[in-house]
Amino acid sequence: MLDTLKVFFQFTDCKVYSALNGAEALEVLSTEPVDVVISDIQMPVMDGMALLKSIREKDSNIPVILCTGHSNITVNDVHLAGAFDLLHKPYSLKLLSETLDRVFKD
Repeated sequence: MLDTLKVFFQFTDCKVYSALNGAEALEVLSTEPVDVVISDIQMPVMDGMALLKSIREKDSNIPVILCTGHSNITVNDVHLAGAFDLLHKPYSLKLLSETLDRVFKD
């Protein structure tokens, strides 16, 4: 999915940083300003929920969109944890685009 997202964002004016896990994402966030984080929940080293918690502990207002292939995780679960939204895989790039539109309209 990471490769698909990289291709998707090539056709925008967005600057994209990628990370293979939450720990790498935190390294990027410590040095680069970002407008939104899109993260899978299930990742090695540090999962997406732990990443979200770390972002929120720093009082960050960065919108975080979480993605999962597991049906036991709900939108309510991630909203309570501080995420902007949850996308269930497989999700369409149209749905991602609509979600990003909502991020930047809020």
